[in-house]
Amino acid sequence: MFVVISGVTASGKNTIMEKLFDRHKDWGKYRSYTTRPKRSEDDGYNHVSKEEFEALIRDGKMLEYALVHSDHYYGTPKQAVDEALEKYPVVLHDLDVIGTMNVIKMGYDVVSIFVDVDSDKTIIERLQNRGDKAEDIASRLKRCEFERSFKSKYSYVVENVVLEKCVNEIEDLIMAELLKRKK
Repeated sequence: MFVVISGVTASGKNTIMEKLFDRHKDWGKYRSYTTRPKRSEDDGYNHVSKEEFEALIRDGKMLEYALVHSDHYYGTPKQAVDEALEKYPVVLHDLDVIGTMNVIKMGYDVVSIFVDVDSDKTIIERLQNRGDKAEDIASRLKRCEFERSFKSKYSYVVENVVLEKCVNEIEDLIMAELLKRKK
């Protein structure tokens, strides 16, 4: 089962996923591609040049891709997703709203979960706490309105105010979906 988590910036998507993977060692993931610079030695992405990424697009090897947060490509390699879906009972990944809509259009059976927060004030505080610059915060806040316009297209919407409660709610949703598919 392919579970996609999207949401507004600073909604805790990566933290939620880390906690779910800690609880479920049999769930899988795959590595997306990006053209942005590395943030750490292993930040979970395959880093390639813009030219290499565009070749992957031309060769039909990307399931979805987008230019996100300035001028960097992010994308999902089709082969990696297909291999993960064959190997794991749940494949969990975060995608932006456009990527999620594209994956659904391509016919993948996706359980889509949108993570929101209680207010833009929460977003600003979280971004400031992680050291984002004022202009980056403004840009990310502007994108939130666009991202929220897709909420109604998701299987589920969950608000992350208390992290542990949010993780438990998402875990319950995924387990219920697994049970549905076993019947």
